[in-house]
Amino acid sequence: MGKINLLLLVVCSHHTVLYTKELCLYAGVQRKWVSDTRLPNCTVAQALTYFLDITSPASPELLQSLAELATDPKEKEQLEELGQGTHKYEEWKWENVPTIADVLDEFHSVQAPASLLLTQLPLLQPRYYSISSSPDTHPSQIHLTVAVVKYRTRNDQGPVRHGVCSSWLNRIEIGDNVLCFIRR
Repeated sequence: MGKINLLLLVVCSHHTVLYTKELCLYAGVQRKWVSDTRLPNCTVAQALTYFLDITSPASPELLQSLAELATDPKEKEQLEELGQGTHKYEEWKWENVPTIADVLDEFHSVQAPASLLLTQLPLLQPRYYSISSSPDTHPSQIHLTVAVVKYRTRNDQGPVRHGVCSSWLNRIEIGDNVLCFIRR
């Protein structure tokens, strides 16, 4: 038969721990629950805020998973077609630039469980910026020059989108912690 990956969300004291279990159906072997290494132990809110990319267009694979959850036959058919990754998907993606929230808003009959989103949304990728300060002038500081990204979708008629990192950097206060690394 094949393998199935299951997800268990354990919520304790406002912290969520993700566990996965792989069932090898063809061999009848069941493995023990093990921590999911994709995300650290964190709340669902922390996962969606700091670790998962909720702004990128949904992948064809995610759309296929959502199609399975659609209760409206028309929406199911649309999601299945988009989930094939064809030219229609590319047009839909580039015209709408749909976030996961946009997809769930467009396809009302889909009730996606948090476990699906936590396992299927892509991880946030690092954003790279050039250091615009000199260590001779500011030996204990790093200065960045960042353009704050803001644009509209659907030929400037759609919703306003904001850059994930540039907008966040624009909102933080002096003294706030920023996780970063230096790539040499």
